[in-house]
Amino acid sequence: MRTKALAALLILKLSILSTWFFLGFDPFSPGIVSAELPPERASAPQVKEDNLPSTDKALVLAVQRKDRELRLREDELNERMTRLGDVRIDIEKRVKELKGIIKELNAVKKKIDTFNNNKARRLVKIYESMAPQSAAARIERLDDAMAASILGTMREKIAGKILGFINVDKSVKISRVLKKDIK
Repeated sequence: MRTKALAALLILKLSILSTWFFLGFDPFSPGIVSAELPPERASAPQVKEDNLPSTDKALVLAVQRKDRELRLREDELNERMTRLGDVRIDIEKRVKELKGIIKELNAVKKKIDTFNNNKARRLVKIYESMAPQSAAARIERLDDAMAASILGTMREKIAGKILGFINVDKSVKISRVLKKDIK
């Protein structure tokens, strides 16, 4: 019980002393509160240590040391916040640039797709204009994906006629590829 009372008294004493130091009060000077606070609270108020008991001197020194540590930490944090703000601005600028690049790439991709689609349509028209036996002989030599792409783009009647002239195994493979594309 006695230790709890002493601990409570010590906490009360520390809180009073820290409040005094924070407000700029010097308990050993004739004035009650100093008229002006130090700018930016650059340092803790100086206390005359000559008249203090040794435990209070240690306490004053500890508070002053903590005050210096806190000021250094605050300066570090302010510097980090400034750097983070600069990094944030840089990132936002880069994101904006990348969005512009993505827009340009999408436009180029659209042009390429249109060009390729036009070429593919033209190729399909060429195969459609051939005799079914001749087109089948050529399509049979293509890989399955390409053959399925050509036959899948053709009108159904013409594709059916050509598929009738293609080797059965090859036409089965082409049909499987076409089925996958449909799903």
